[in-house]
Amino acid sequence: MAAPAYWITYDDRPNYLLARVQGTTDSLEVSISFWQEIAQEATERQVKRLLVHESFRNNVSAIDILEVGQFLGELAEMLDLRSIKIAFVDERLEQLDRNRLGELVAVNRGLRGKVFADFAEAERWLLAD
Repeated sequence: MAAPAYWITYDDRPNYLLARVQGTTDSLEVSISFWQEIAQEATERQVKRLLVHESFRNNVSAIDILEVGQFLGELAEMLDLRSIKIAFVDERLEQLDRNRLGELVAVNRGLRGKVFADFAEAERWLLAD
């Protein structure tokens, strides 16, 4: 039996849901899969704020991240995620510029989110307003 590509743990924090996703190898397919799961969970729990903390051992190509951003925009429309404020932190700091490209695509498609290099900064932004 093959090990799962990733696992997600959820933590109900004061005023937001924390989703920690980790695994060995990230890819376009893996990212789409875990974002679908997290979005479904957030929708079912009717959260207004979500912080996604990602930790994988590899980098994903800029093209794949752009596709994930496009997918997130579509997912936002399908599941009505536009009312959820989403902060995203990737442990792989070298992915930051690529992740910001994905953010730009997703935000332009209606998602309300922001990418961060630092967990505390992401939490401050998420809880502001």
